[in-house]
Amino acid sequence: NGDVPKLGSNETSYIVAVPGGKGNWSPGQNTLFQGYVPEGSVYFLYDDGGKLPADILIMLFSPPSPPGPQPGFAPDENTLLQSVDFVASCDPPFPFLLKNVFGASQLVQFQNPSQGNVSCFSTTELGYSIRVPNDLPSGEDTIHIEFGQMISNYTNPQNNILPISDTLLCSAEAAADPFNACNTTEISINFEIYLNLAIPQGYSTTMYVVGRTVNSGQMCSGTNEDEFFAPLNEEFPVR
Repeated sequence: NGDVPKLGSNETSYIVAVPGGKGNWSPGQNTLFQGYVPEGSVYFLYDDGGKLPADILIMLFSPPSPPGPQPGFAPDENTLLQSVDFVASCDPPFPFLLKNVFGASQLVQFQNPSQGNVSCFSTTELGYSIRVPNDLPSGEDTIHIEFGQMISNYTNPQNNILPISDTLLCSAEAAADPFNACNTTEISINFEIYLNLAIPQGYSTTMYVVGRTVNSGQMCSGTNEDEFFAPLNEEFPVR
């Protein structure tokens, strides 16, 4: 019952999930989930490690005013935006399928003894290598890194300062010279990223590094931009 909240509103709702279906819950009884959930965030239904009941009522409310409610707290019925009967069953006609939508919620992960952890989420690693450019001025072979930054639309925080300041980076020839203070020819930057494959979307990353040549003090910089889509389908083609 109720309207699906408008997507893209970036609003936070207060969600209460209880066993038994409609009308079988009163304040003070156990809940399977209760708390604030920002749009696009994940929440988990949990019954102390046991099997979830077959019938679950998920109620979505406008966020109550502080102080935050305690376990068993029942928000004002006038703030109810939506109530959904969720059938936690793997049997027809209610099979558990990833990406199924139940009102304002979408099934993106579940766990059971036979299948283990089934999820729309994927963890992968994004890697970059920083090297001395080939077009350094004559007589220069070593750079003092001043600053490094990565900006993305899918990491938290989205603006990451790289821990590479005050690092010397040089060519392979300079690193082989025993009298050269620098022996680093490459800096590797790796990020573990978390992708939500339930929603086809674009991911973009910009890496920016600023340095200064050691002998003449000339400023130099490098930028690398990446863009990809996941999951891949005909609506989000490779470009």
